[in-house]
Amino acid sequence: MTILWKACLACALLTGFYTVAGSAAPSAPPPKALPTVDVRACGAKGVGTHDGTAAIRRAMSAVASIGVGTTPPPTPAADPVAAINAAKAGDTVTVAAGTFAGSTRITIPDGVTVQGAGMDSSWLQGDITYGSNCTVRDIKLGTAGYSVQNRANASSTLFERCRFRGGGGSGDARNCVVRLGTYGSCDHITFKDCLVERNLGDEDSSYSQGYNNIGCLENGATASGSHLDSITFIGCHIGVSNGRTDIPRNIGCPRMSMEFYTAEIPGVNRAYHGWSNVEVIDCVFEASDMCCIDLADTLDASGQHISGPALIRGCTLKGGGYDGKYWGYTICCEAPKGVVIENNTFYRAHDNTLTVEESQGVETSGYVIRNNVFALDVDNGITPGTYSMVLLRGSNHVFTGNTITTNSGSTVLELQYSSNSTISGNTLNELRSSNTPAAMQISHVTGATISGNTFRTAATTDPVIHYSGTNSNNTLSGNVFLHN
Repeated sequence: MTILWKACLACALLTGFYTVAGSAAPSAPPPKALPTVDVRACGAKGVGTHDGTAAIRRAMSAVASIGVGTTPPPTPAADPVAAINAAKAGDTVTVAAGTFAGSTRITIPDGVTVQGAGMDSSWLQGDITYGSNCTVRDIKLGTAGYSVQNRANASSTLFERCRFRGGGGSGDARNCVVRLGTYGSCDHITFKDCLVERNLGDEDSSYSQGYNNIGCLENGATASGSHLDSITFIGCHIGVSNGRTDIPRNIGCPRMSMEFYTAEIPGVNRAYHGWSNVEVIDCVFEASDMCCIDLADTLDASGQHISGPALIRGCTLKGGGYDGKYWGYTICCEAPKGVVIENNTFYRAHDNTLTVEESQGVETSGYVIRNNVFALDVDNGITPGTYSMVLLRGSNHVFTGNTITTNSGSTVLELQYSSNSTISGNTLNELRSSNTPAAMQISHVTGATISGNTFRTAATTDPVIHYSGTNSNNTLSGNVFLHN
């Protein structure tokens, strides 16, 4: 290992890939430069056919052992994995342009920065995990059969301008492109301006493989199980091409583009804790074979909702249920609490474009859904089924300022098994003229306020509100019904 280190250091010094702090003036010492080691200086070829795992580990061991401003560097630990885990906050590993193949797990140590030459230039392949206080920028990560995922208790890590490839492996550890929670808790993990490719797996007919693009599994089946908190996606594009040419559709996802899920206590149908503080902001989701986003909750032992809150803002979601199978929603909210969905653009789905429903027989409450555009007349290749385009269940929801335009599908907006919700200031444009469509469906609703909405239809008679089931104490006022 000593000979290997000397060779690596010599190469770094000769090529200029290794830097440490310069000399300091006695009166005003400048801040010491952070150590940097290029993986090429430690033997990585970057040609795609050469396994660069060992070289990448040597580079990470180097920054772990150099320290900041230490000259000469100490001898690295005999075990390269131990050296990786001992890396210090502020250390940097640069990955030059090239494809660096990895056949075994590569762990980005706590506090290490990995800096690539660009997501289309530097590609770090293999089974990749990361720890706390890491920053990973300008690089492509992962490969078929693997996931990029957190180590146990990873916290405060940023991925910026990264491209992720992978999925299609066996088991929760390797079936998604990006996986959170499988190896333990994580919090304050941020993905900014990243691309996530379509999962490389081929789903079976029952979607049992779990080949999501982004899989967030909180193992709440034990009190010590994993917990997901403060997970943020901002400015990301999810479901981009994975480069395959042997499948008819190379974008979207073979299952769900993003799923948050809590595992149940075996035999109890409950969980110990739920995920929390999820934000998805200014992202684009290509149309998925199932959901674009699924936010699922599992009740605790007292029967209460425990997951949430979640914010989905400023996103473009291009539809769900592309192949016409079940769970074909654009966004499905299976009853987490504290959900805000605002300023998004939705394309139509095979089932409900947006569904807010119960979890384990318990309704949710207090959603805010406002200022969204439901462009359900856009031909995104998805044929709507017989479900309502927008379905809201539960209590105390606010659905306001939304615009819904449609030329296909079934009931456009349905309030079902709901109490004390407010539907106000929305505009519904029905482009079909063949019949008089329902402006809205109200089923088993009490205490709702439905006011200030505009319902337009291309038919020759006014749209109407349809009722079914038992409804009481609902207030309708100031609504406008227009026709051609």
